Amino acid sequence: MARIAPDVPALVYGDQARLRQVLVNLVGNALKFTENGGIAITLGCAKGELMSGTTRRKLPPPFFSVADTWVSWASRRRS
Repeated sequence: MARIAPDVPALVYGDQARLRQVLVNLVGNALKFTENGGIAITLGCAKGELMSGTTRRKLPPPFFSVADTWVSWASRRRS
């Protein structure tokens, strides 16, 4: 499941290659360790403000969240 919050701007500047690599790693790990259930990817804007370098507009910083239904090793050991 993927969700994009309505307050996310259509265009976000940043290091595209680094962001892609981080997301691929996070989603890859979630897929590798989730045998049952699902994975949720969310793109949103954090509360607060970040100054844009060129326009000096105040922008909310974007964030990505990757969540899965994987059961932790500690929970598995207790079972």
